[in-house]
Order: sequence, then C-alpha cells, then structure tokens
Amino acid sequence: MPKRSARKPCPAGSPAILPSLEALESCLEEQAVRSGYKIPASPRLLLARYLSLLAKWNRTSNLTAVRDPFEMVERHVLDSLTALESVCGGRLLDVGTGAGLPGMVLAIMLPDLHCTLLDSVGKKTRFCAQAVLELGLRNVEVARERLADHRPARPYSTVISRAAMSVAELVAGAKPLISPSGRIVAMKGPRPLPELDAIDGEGLSIRIEDVRRSVGCPPTTLVLIDIAG
Repeated sequence: MPKRSARKPCPAGSPAILPSLEALESCLEEQAVRSGYKIPASPRLLLARYLSLLAKWNRTSNLTAVRDPFEMVERHVLDSLTALESVCGGRLLDVGTGAGLPGMVLAIMLPDLHCTLLDSVGKKTRFCAQAVLELGLRNVEVARERLADHRPARPYSTVISRAAMSVAELVAGAKPLISPSGRIVAMKGPRPLPELDAIDGEGLSIRIEDVRRSVGCPPTTLVLIDIAG
C-alpha cells in the first residue's frame, strides 16, 4: 500500500481562469508523491490536459460540483487512483462514469487497458467523447446507455463504479457482463456495510479495503467483489 504523508494543498484556482498545463502537472506530481503514487511524465501531461478540458466544460455543462481545477487533482484524479491496483484483466467497464471518473484516469495510467465509459446522460458522454478525441486515447470508448441496456461484444474483466449506485445494483447489473474470474469494484465513501447486506453473494468473494489518499483526507472504501471462476 502506498505510504501517505500530510497533504499540502496546491494553489487555489478560479473557475474563471484556467491554470496552465505546467501548473496542473506540477500539482499532479506533488500531490501524487505525497499520496504515495508515481505518475510518469506522459500520463501526467494527459491528466493535466484532461483536467483543463474538464474545468473548461464545467463552466457551462456542470459536469462536477468541484469547480477548482487544482481541487480536482485530489478529489478526482487521486481518488480514482485508489482503484488502480484493483483493476484485473484487460477490459474495464466504468458504470455511471459522469465526467470519466474513474475510467478515464485508469485508462490514461494503464494504456494497455481497454476501457468503456458508460453513462446515460448526454452532456456527460459528449464531454467524455470529446476528451477521448482531444487526448488521443485509443483504448477508450464511450457509450450513452443505461447499465441494464448495455450489451458488449465481449465480457469485461473489471466492472467499476464510483458512487453512482448501490453496491447491490452494481452487482446485479454487472454480473451478466463480466467474465469468469472477473471483478466488480464499487468505490464508496464511509464503509457501506448496510449496502452489503442487500447483495446476492452466491458465487462471490467480497472484501473491503479502506484507502486513504493522504493524512487528513477521509478514506475511499473499495468494495472488491470477485466472481468465482
């Protein structure tokens, strides 16, 4: 598990003034190191470009409640990275991706991972499609659909969702889409123990990991559900 240190915030930004890519890269590097992650130069630039584009679109499309691009580094990028080591196999479905979280971040960090970003809201999938185009992410596709209507050509090895639905809803919807020995990852805030009681656990192995991004930040709870092969 990465070693965490006390958080030192990046400079406060303004929704009206987009920071430079260099400033965003610097913030990404500093916050990643303090949280125990290493982001190489190439994905760091892509993540900075992604955040810049998200902040720009967010002015008019209201894609996220986080307005400050520097705050997005911790609230969105570093939070997404908590699931990095939980990805298994080469095909990932991000359910209720919103602005591409965590799927876009994971796809940038894992270029051999094929990632499908799924959301039923048009403005969110339009942003994701534009980000994929501008960043040149050949390993990412975007689908505007509900989970119940999604019919992939091939099963996924990992299905992930970041607080978009209950764990039971995610498991029920993901089961038909996932390969044997695949994994479902539910990213939550405080331990969602009541949600786990509603899961049909037959054929599933369930465990919980609390991952703290940095000292002083609340942990992200990862509910890891492995399918019995």
